Amino acid sequence: MGLAVERWTVQYGDEGPREVRVPHAWGQDVSVEWEGPALYKTMLEVPKRPCALRFHGVSYACRVTVAGRDVGAHEGIWDAWDVDLSPYCGTTVEVGLEVVKNGGRLFPVESVLSGFLPYVHQTWGGPFRPVELVSRDEPIDEAPVSSRIALEGRKIRHDGGYAFPRGVLHWGWYPEVGGPEPGEAEIAREIATIRAMGFNMVKFCLWLPPHSYLEQLDDLHMMSWLELPLWAARQELFDEPRIEEELERIVRQYRRHRCIAAWTIGCQGESSRPRSHRQSASRRSRTHVGTPRLPARCAGIESTVTIKSSSSISRAVASRSGDPAGTPNPASSRAPPR
Repeated sequence: MGLAVERWTVQYGDEGPREVRVPHAWGQDVSVEWEGPALYKTMLEVPKRPCALRFHGVSYACRVTVAGRDVGAHEGIWDAWDVDLSPYCGTTVEVGLEVVKNGGRLFPVESVLSGFLPYVHQTWGGPFRPVELVSRDEPIDEAPVSSRIALEGRKIRHDGGYAFPRGVLHWGWYPEVGGPEPGEAEIAREIATIRAMGFNMVKFCLWLPPHSYLEQLDDLHMMSWLELPLWAARQELFDEPRIEEELERIVRQYRRHRCIAAWTIGCQGESSRPRSHRQSASRRSRTHVGTPRLPARCAGIESTVTIKSSSSISRAVASRSGDPAGTPNPASSRAPPR
């Protein structure tokens, strides 16, 4: 881990700047209908050694300036990316981050890798995951590692013994923080509740969790299923190389986690996705992951409990015994906002 860069200001349109702490997502302090651009700024003392500014997740499209100069741009919600600060070693500079979120005219939900959250909750904008100063030599991609999971015919082995995956379905819904970025304590509470209910797997449905979530699962010898954020996409989306490139960046950054038992390249897209794209995405992902555990589709084969946080897991348990507190949230059936 690097040095967290937490103190920023943000300016929404013609409003004056206000102080915020990053991670930060807008959608609570301004209308979710507003796509931006929002302008984040911070003053940064750049170390004398070669270093980079690492953004672990910004939604959606952004441009970075250092000392008033354009130094980088990025599109994509789920992958981390760096800005080289080596030319500014030993100086104090102003860093600007201009952000336009998905869900508006420029980047409609269905035209980018938005995942499923906009359909059950809403979109969000901003640096919703940490920003850090890291050594320029610190890799952002890591080589695949030996998994704790192995296949033996139709049987699954986990840590050498036979395992039967029993999983919960997690949508990454955290409305109280504005984006899918639970803190370490919340992650620990969720996992403890999941284990207490007798489950041994978490399926991250059409979103990418913080790496620390997978690390905590691994520490407790639990399994995970990553479903890449490609939901019911229109066919023309597959004509754009940027989609495969973004999926590849995600896979390369998450393949280091030993607890991943399965990968899925999206959901509910079989009818619109060209066969050639399915084959290409599967082949490339298998190559980068270094494992054959890559289901081609997921709809209808999982038996799961849907969770948002430890409190909603408790409601799910209560609903099994007829408690009305387990009633599903009506947000799950409403149309997605812009």
